[in-house]
Amino acid sequence: MELRLKLVSDPEQLKRESQPISLKDGKLLVPRLFEFLARNPAGYFLSANQVGVDFRVGVLNVRKPLYFINPRIIKSAVSIKTVESSLSFPNKIVLTERFKIIAVDADNFEKTMIFGSDLPEIQTTDSIVLEAIMLQALIDSMNGITMYDKLCTSGAQFNQEPLNNRVTIQKHGNEKIILKKKLNRFLVNGWAVKSKI
Repeated sequence: MELRLKLVSDPEQLKRESQPISLKDGKLLVPRLFEFLARNPAGYFLSANQVGVDFRVGVLNVRKPLYFINPRIIKSAVSIKTVESSLSFPNKIVLTERFKIIAVDADNFEKTMIFGSDLPEIQTTDSIVLEAIMLQALIDSMNGITMYDKLCTSGAQFNQEPLNNRVTIQKHGNEKIILKKKLNRFLVNGWAVKSKI
């Protein structure tokens, strides 16, 4: 039977916790998830429950393609604020609280894997930290936690503003005004948000 994957945007359906899956069955889903993610280049990750399959499988593509079957965050450190969006909530962006470094176990890993960095010179916009941030969002998605559940409790909020609004970004004394929907690609290249317009 062919699984038909369709992006889920119903918050109630996304808040359901995904069920564990066998390593063998999880590996069968991985190629389909990567194909779906490739057709949606604005996304860095995709969990099976975001496409209507309520199992703990997900894919991530920040620095390189990775997949996770029944992942668990076992340790986290260095709290940060970050801008986040989701394929499940098109044209929405929020300011969330995440961690710069996490330790993760998954059924497809032989040992605990470390993602991110706690070094002060590594910025939250560096791809090594972005990978850790997106992995936290991926695992949260499997746990029925959306980006709205991770809203930052202090600081400037972007919640639910359209991605066609503009922001001022800066890097090494240079400034640009860009659309919010293009923000992530600048953040991974060392730019920082200065202000929203």
